[in-house]
Amino acid sequence: MRNWFAKSWSWAKVRSILLPPPSDSETVFSRREKVMVSMVAYSLAMILWLMVNMDREFTIGVGVPVVLGELTADKSLTQSIPDRIDATITGAGWKLMAFQNNLPVLVLDVMQEQVDVLARLRELTAAADGITVVRAQPFFLNVRLDETVVRRIPLIHQLDIRYRNRYDQVGEVRLTPDSITVSGARSVLDTIRGWTTVSREITNVRDSLELTLPLTAPPPYVQLSHASVRVEVGVSEFTEGEVRIPIRTRGNPRGQDVVFSPATITVRYDVPIDEYARSQTQTLFAAYVPYGIMVRDSTGFVVPQVERTESVTNVRIRSVQPRTVAYYIVAE
Repeated sequence: MRNWFAKSWSWAKVRSILLPPPSDSETVFSRREKVMVSMVAYSLAMILWLMVNMDREFTIGVGVPVVLGELTADKSLTQSIPDRIDATITGAGWKLMAFQNNLPVLVLDVMQEQVDVLARLRELTAAADGITVVRAQPFFLNVRLDETVVRRIPLIHQLDIRYRNRYDQVGEVRLTPDSITVSGARSVLDTIRGWTTVSREITNVRDSLELTLPLTAPPPYVQLSHASVRVEVGVSEFTEGEVRIPIRTRGNPRGQDVVFSPATITVRYDVPIDEYARSQTQTLFAAYVPYGIMVRDSTGFVVPQVERTESVTNVRIRSVQPRTVAYYIVAE
């Protein structure tokens, strides 16, 4: 036994001297060989599987493209047409693969109000031997047309502005352009009174705004002359003002006078800072009560109506005190 171990140790030592261990490059090369062998074996297995199974019959779903036949300029669609039809087809695996790579296109005849989709698809696939269409969704398509008209309609912004404290809008929101040209079926355009922008919210605003807003996307059967609109909003800091104004009567007959108690009301208002000085030199408001209201009244109290009288258009009324006043009619 001892002789055997001695011989084995001597042989191992001689082998290690004569045959050095494999280098790193040889080890990597050996791993690459194993990977390549595995890939080739897997590929051969897949090819054999396809050869055996692709002759079997399968059922799959496909999306068949839909296009509308040529329309004359005086006719427009009144509703959308889907751009694809969901179809279920059966056939041998190889033929289904070829069919998917070269799908037919369903062209809708604009002169036909209702299209039998399943029948049309079966006509299209008749030349594809071994392919059967078993289902289509939708089953029918309606092609509804109407006279084409062109109209100019106003634009409506959907801008939600939240102003910083003491700041507010001055003037009107300016849209450029303020209207657009729309073309489409008469029955569709008869229901459109204006076209809106997309919604946008802006908060903590203290400076004037200039921005471009996209218009709401139209349906495929309506065409717009513009895709966006320029929006401008003036913004200013406001300050508070106060004025006392007398109450008048309107519509009272000759010989009938009305006395109010109190005879004046106090109006508190907000005005842009740069317009405040001018507002102090003008008669901004008038307070009045229509005579007919007092004739029908039985309480002895009325609410004066307040209206602006000058061109300071950015004035906002904050409060009116008192809200109600007593009155009595004096006959001359």
